Amino acid sequence: MSENKIKLFLGLDFGTHQTKACVRFKKRTNEPMQHHFVPLNLDTAGLDSLFLPSIVSVDHEKRFSFGKNNSNSFYRSYSFFKIASAEDEEFRTEVNPAGKTKYDKDKFKPYTPEFLAVIYIAKVLLRIRTYVKEELFKEESRKPVSGFLSRFQKEKDTRDLEWHVQMGVPTEYQDHLNARRKRKFQQILLMAWDLSQRLDESALEQLQDTEIITEVEIIFKSLTKEINHDFISEVNQDRWNSALANRNLSVYPETAAGLVFLVRSGKVTKDRYYLSMDIGGGSTDLSFFKVEANETFTYLASKSIMIAANDVAMNMLNPNLSHSDLLKQLDKIFSESGIEKSDEYRSAFIKTIKAINKAAYRMFNHQVWRRFGTMVATSHYNDTTCYLYGGGAGLPLIAPNPEAMLERITLHDNGLRDNLNTTDAYVKPMEELTLNERIRPVDWVGRMRFLIVPLGLSLSLSDDKTAVFQKDFYTPKEIKKATKVYDVTRARWV
Repeated sequence: MSENKIKLFLGLDFGTHQTKACVRFKKRTNEPMQHHFVPLNLDTAGLDSLFLPSIVSVDHEKRFSFGKNNSNSFYRSYSFFKIASAEDEEFRTEVNPAGKTKYDKDKFKPYTPEFLAVIYIAKVLLRIRTYVKEELFKEESRKPVSGFLSRFQKEKDTRDLEWHVQMGVPTEYQDHLNARRKRKFQQILLMAWDLSQRLDESALEQLQDTEIITEVEIIFKSLTKEINHDFISEVNQDRWNSALANRNLSVYPETAAGLVFLVRSGKVTKDRYYLSMDIGGGSTDLSFFKVEANETFTYLASKSIMIAANDVAMNMLNPNLSHSDLLKQLDKIFSESGIEKSDEYRSAFIKTIKAINKAAYRMFNHQVWRRFGTMVATSHYNDTTCYLYGGGAGLPLIAPNPEAMLERITLHDNGLRDNLNTTDAYVKPMEELTLNERIRPVDWVGRMRFLIVPLGLSLSLSDDKTAVFQKDFYTPKEIKKATKVYDVTRARWV
């Protein structure tokens, strides 16, 4: 590696509630790797600064602000645009009795969730680049210059920083079933990157919304030309891959990122089967997998379900609230002292956890059990470990016996719920795992369950860790072909 060229590997965890980022690099060839979680939220201090709320607000002058909820200075605030971006058209997995999506797109008007996601990620990328330049590499740009001409020379950073950005997506996006969902999030990342190259942080917050929309439309038009989509009806996959590769951009399964962390921690046994449960704000990622002898992962099944931490509070609230008001109410409920003793909360908590457990049960029996011979699945999976992490892992636990709801998941019971015929996974929260590597801030372990995905995303970028999918991971009838690109300002595939 050239001493004047540094590769920075950025792991970006774009969450429903909040976004986190970790950068990994070597300043010099003979130095150890450094890992830094980036303080994205400048309005707070300590570990809280590592979490930027996934909120876009617009003021009365139609200018955008990021990470701040409704206040008197804002005309409106938008949240849940990440999860709404995944809920479009044929991909809707959850509908309410009125037939609308769980996170109603009409509540984002006059914008689209995808447009809000693009400008929000652009803001995050700009903030990260500022932090890296002004904090992590500031000594390189302030070296004293000696000699008579030094007073005429400007300070200059002589290092060439080469960015490699990887954003997490649900594991199921990796195969044909959700090919268009994967493409949409690749495109959100790509357009956000290009926007961050065209505008700086001040411009992103000082230009009016119509001017930002124009910038995004210019980027979209340029992208369609780059991949030759103006002249053909189907996107050429090689051109699409080149557009991402030319910018060093990629998406990667979030559960695989968590598993990279697990393997590096040395806490998992090779040649064994596991279950992971990443409970977020809007969705939960479930994955059944095997850690092979060579430290790769073989996925037996994986699914992102639209049941998560939000559902606990949403079962207690008015579903017709605006997204920003809903977010306020969610935060209020989860911060109330003694909420875990409330009968109403207990009922909502149990209902949500049972729904997540039911999803794990159905996945195991439909996609995992059938791969093994009779009773072999029990020997592979019984009493195995389910690793639990994500923001939802921090939900207030119901009293007086929360462990009864979270300590064990029944995966198979042969129709008889007794000790002789059940296959169980025992839940283990990720709270005591550490890496023997240089990670800053040093007290990051206090929020480990929230931070392992961005760390894993940064680790996996140049490591030989791979996620292997079995040939029958998806059935042929589930396969959907990705042929188009998404117009983020007009909310349509073209």
